[in-house]
Amino acid sequence: MDAAYGANYRQLYKTHWWWRARERILRRTLKSLPLPAGAEILDFGCGDALSFAMLGDFGNVRGIEVDVNLI
Repeated sequence: MDAAYGANYRQLYKTHWWWRARERILRRTLKSLPLPAGAEILDFGCGDALSFAMLGDFGNVRGIEVDVNLI
């Protein structure tokens, strides 16, 4: 991972149009699924877990991040 990107990841996630649109699409998709209460959700490539709050609305969230600079 590019160090500059990693350092700015949190700000980009909160403000960049791509991340905002991606989260809206993901939320809409998850709402359309027949997920059971307490569904287990894996966020692969979770960075520092910024999407956990949104994903937590749909179940129990765990994450995997291979780049230790993003954790």
